[in-house]
Amino acid sequence: MTTETDNLVREHLRAICSDVADVKRDMRDVKARLASIESYIATKKP
Repeated sequence: MTTETDNLVREHLRAICSDVADVKRDMRDVKARLASIESYIATKKP
């Protein structure tokens, strides 16, 4: 029974790690886009 429980826990941990990796990739994209917007605003002449 503990082996089945261990396998289930590992499966859930793998899924969580995968989700966290997806969030990290998305955040990199958001940061890059935000930096682009900030740069555009900073260089825009009134």
